[in-house]
This record gives sequence, structure tokens and C-alpha cells, in this order.
Amino acid sequence: MTRSQSVIRICFMLLIFVLSGPAMAQNQTALVIGNSAYLHTDRLNNPRNDATEVAATLRRLGFNVLEGIDLAKPAMDEIIKKFAVALETSDAGLFFYAGHGIQINDRNFLLPVDAELISPAALEFELIRLDQIQAIMERLTPTNILIMDACRNNPLSRNLAKAMGTRSVRIGSGLAPTESGAGTLIAYSTQPGSLALDGAGRHSPFAEALLKFMGTKGDDLSSILINVRNDVMKTTFGKQIPWEHSALSRRFYFAPPEAVTETRSSPPLAPDRTDARLELELWTAVRDANSVQMLKTYLQRYPRGTFSGIAALKIAELEKKTASLGQAPVAAVPPAIAPVADLGEALQRELKRVGCYAGAVDGDWGRASEAALAKFGASRGRSFASLEANQTNLEAVVSEQGRVCPLECRAGSFEKDGACIAKSPPRNTAPSAKKREPQWERDDDDDDRRPRQQVQKKQKGPVFQLCMDSRNMMVDCNDGSVTIRR
Repeated sequence: MTRSQSVIRICFMLLIFVLSGPAMAQNQTALVIGNSAYLHTDRLNNPRNDATEVAATLRRLGFNVLEGIDLAKPAMDEIIKKFAVALETSDAGLFFYAGHGIQINDRNFLLPVDAELISPAALEFELIRLDQIQAIMERLTPTNILIMDACRNNPLSRNLAKAMGTRSVRIGSGLAPTESGAGTLIAYSTQPGSLALDGAGRHSPFAEALLKFMGTKGDDLSSILINVRNDVMKTTFGKQIPWEHSALSRRFYFAPPEAVTETRSSPPLAPDRTDARLELELWTAVRDANSVQMLKTYLQRYPRGTFSGIAALKIAELEKKTASLGQAPVAAVPPAIAPVADLGEALQRELKRVGCYAGAVDGDWGRASEAALAKFGASRGRSFASLEANQTNLEAVVSEQGRVCPLECRAGSFEKDGACIAKSPPRNTAPSAKKREPQWERDDDDDDRRPRQQVQKKQKGPVFQLCMDSRNMMVDCNDGSVTIRR
């Protein structure tokens, strides 16, 4: 073999090794923003902590990180400009935001800490459009990740609604669903139109789960987000379901797996990208078909695929629409739920949430709990293999988004406007006696009406007594009538 042939062979092997390795960009840039100290609404406790810890984790994983905490509008504009400049020489970009967000006319906006939203001009001068940040990233880098922990309850939306008056503006709850361009993944802390929890601890439930799994060695981004979703659903008992929209064209790793040692007996082979291409083609075919069966076909083929979470949510949405139209429901495929330590308590809590259980949430799984589970199954037209507190039954109840059974109230209370109201205690004063009116019955032979025979208590007459009057005659003491002459 000549020297030139050896050089060509080495270059070819290096090219194959690069292609066969994980899609780990050599130059990765991240912008991390956490807004907590809002000036014109309630302060959020955790976005500052979430952003600080996420930025530190990304630095340890090799990212070039731009970090901003409690930024006003001018500061947010400036750091986004710096981010755009850094992306020009990057292979991958990541944007993480924690704080207040708002959807207006189906577009998502991020709120700087000085946002007040008391005039119509706020849309142009006080807010940051998320789609503009996405457009900058997709124009400059081939691989982009946007992570939004910005679905918290936002009191400033009332200010904006009042300021806009009769103008045609739709202000929605949470964030609106958006689609990603080629090579982009957008992850949200909860499903579209829903509110996420800020969390009672140092971090929000979503950020806590993200920090837990982000650095897992060998897990690609899709696997990490599945683990994050399961962890958040477990922590919030199914009330918050993280959601993402992905059009990634390759696997992305925060911490890639160890490279496989090459030997002469097993030369390196080019990666088989056929399956990933087929998955993308199948998803493209089924995502807009509005067919539960087609979506289930995708999930059966790729149960842990890139779009599995979105497919499960679309199935649940189609199921709800079908039920509202009075058609036979098709069983939804809920996202997987991580095992729960106390299944009895978790299942009781979920049965209470859907209105099928009125007892105490204490984990004591008895006849009352089994009856509640049976009632849930009857209301949904399904039967359970057993009425025990197990993972399968828990997943069935968690998949329901709203009330299923009529509200159950304990003894001594009654249902009113979807809530149990305690009955007022009886008064101590004796009720006033009411005169009993005669009841009438109809005679079948004629139209005469006659009073029903009533059993009345026979009253005693006056006692008969004899008295002597002035004429020496024996008379009745009551009326003075003569009885006996003397």
C-alpha cells in the first residue's frame, strides 16, 4: 500500500468514526435567563434559582453560557443580541427561560421584570417575542433547543386585557402550542394552555427534573425529556405534563456515551440512519391525520421515539373531542408514569380529583376505595382486572383531565355548585304547631270529595256533679239544670 493510499484510508476511517459517533456539537452556546423580581406583580420564588443552576450545569457539560438574572427589557434585548453573535460560530444553540410568559393571539411572549402591561403599546415595547428568538437561532445554527419554564400564573394579563379594551386581542392561559423548524426542539414545562407550578422548594418541579436527568451519560435529549415528563407527573400527581415539539434531525447528547474502542477484527461501520429517517417520515404522515389509530401505530412502532410524548397528548386531545361529539371513545395512550411509592394514597388522591372518592387520602385501601375505583370504571365504560391499588389502575385515573364522577359529599353535607357544603345544625327552638288541614280523596264512583277518616284522640267530656241551690233543689253544677227535688 502506497503512502497516499494510507493517508486516504486513515481519513476515510476518521470520517466514518465522526459520523458514527453521537451528535455532540463541538461548539455549543446557551442563553439562560431567569426572571424572579418582577416590579409590577408578585415575585416568583424559583426562576432565579432554576436559571442559575441550569447555567452552571451547562458550563460543566461544555457549553459557552450567557446568563441573565432579573433582566429588564433593555437588558434582555442586549443579551439576546450577544447570543445571536455567539451563534454565528456555533454548531448548536440552547435557550432556557424561567419566569413569566403570556400568549396573545396565539403568539408567546416573555416578560422582563419591568413589564407593566397597562397600555396597548406594551405589545411592542415591553415584551419579548419567543418566535423571534427561535427564528434567530434557526437561521444561524443547524441544531437548536428551546426550553420554556414560563407557564406560571400571570396576574399582569388582566392589566393588558383592560388596556386593550374592545380591541381584537385573545389572551390565553399558559403558552400557546408552536411548531419547530427543521433541526429544532421546543420543550415546555407543561402542556399548551395549562399553568405550571412554581414549586414549594428551591426549584420548580420541571427544573428539578431537568437538572436531575440532564447530565445522564449516554442518554440522548429525547430520552432525557421522557424521564423529565415522568418525574414531573409523579411529583404533581399527573396535574402537570411537560410537552415538547421536535423536528430534530439527529440525536443530541448533553453527555455522550463512551466511544467504542475500535479493533482490527471489527472495523468501524457507518451508522444506520435508516430507522431515524423512517421514524420521521412516519411521524410526518400521522401527525396531521387527526386519527387515533394512526397515532397509536406510531407509538407501537416507536414507544420511546422522538415524538412519543406529543403523540400521546394528541391521542388524548382527539379522545376528548370524540367524547364531546357523542361518539364512541377510543382508548387514549397516556404517557408512561413512573412507579409511585404509596400507590394506595396516590390512587385515592387521583380518584378524589376526578370526583369518584370522598374518603380520607390515607393510603388505607379498603372497600370504600375499591367502590370508588369501580365507580370510576363504570363512568368511563371500562372494567378493571382487579380493584387493587396498582400501577395500571393509577395510570388509568391519571389520564383523565377533569371530573368524571358526580361530586361525592360526606354525611352532613350536600353538593352545591361543584362543592360540598356543610348542612346547618338544627335550631334548638321547638317548631311551631301547625293546624292540620283535612286531606281529601277522590271517590271513583262520582266526583264528590269527602274528608278522609282520621283517627282522632277522643276527648273527655265535663265531669257531672250535683249541687244544692238556694231553693233546696239538687241541680247540675255545670249548667244549673234541675235534677232532683228535695
